[in-house]
Order: sequence, then C-alpha cells, then structure tokens
Amino acid sequence: MILVAGGTGRLGTLVLNRLVDQGLAVRVLTRNPATAARPVSDQIEWTTGDVGDRDALGRAFKGVDTVVSAIHGFTGTGSNSPATVAATATPTSSTPPKP
Repeated sequence: MILVAGGTGRLGTLVLNRLVDQGLAVRVLTRNPATAARPVSDQIEWTTGDVGDRDALGRAFKGVDTVVSAIHGFTGTGSNSPATVAATATPTSSTPPKP
C-alpha cells in the first residue's frame, strides 16, 4: 500500500494516476473528501485527515509500505498561501497554534 499525502492537488493527482495505471494499491490522505476531485478506481482508498494531525497520520500509515508527499510546499499567495491553507485545515489537538 502506498500513501499519497496531497493526492488531490495538481502534482498529487498526476502521481496518483501514475500509481493506479501501474496497478498499485494507493491510499490518499485528504483534508476534505467532499471537495476532493476523486479519480475513480478500486485501487484507491480515501482517508480523511491532515498532515498536522498525528492521530490522523497514525491511522493513514497503517499497512503502508511507502509514503509519497505531494503536499504543496511553495510559498504562494491568496488561497495558495501557507497561512490560508493552515487556516482552513480541520482544527485538531495536535495542530500548532497560529503565530
């Protein structure tokens, strides 16, 4: 099983499609499955969580052999800025406080 964090974004969708095309079992960690563009495949398992939430990561990592991070790591503006993305994340007890 391969876990793809950020599998619903531009890069993540490309990675996800390649893995599925190769017949590999994939789990996608997404913060909001209701709004995620979901490729349809029996090879994809969807799990809800945020990379800032240790409990969610623990659940997502179960049975996983490989982790691929396709999380947006560039400085952006507007809806792609790190502050905006962090502010829209689901609050959890392990989410760091805002500066």
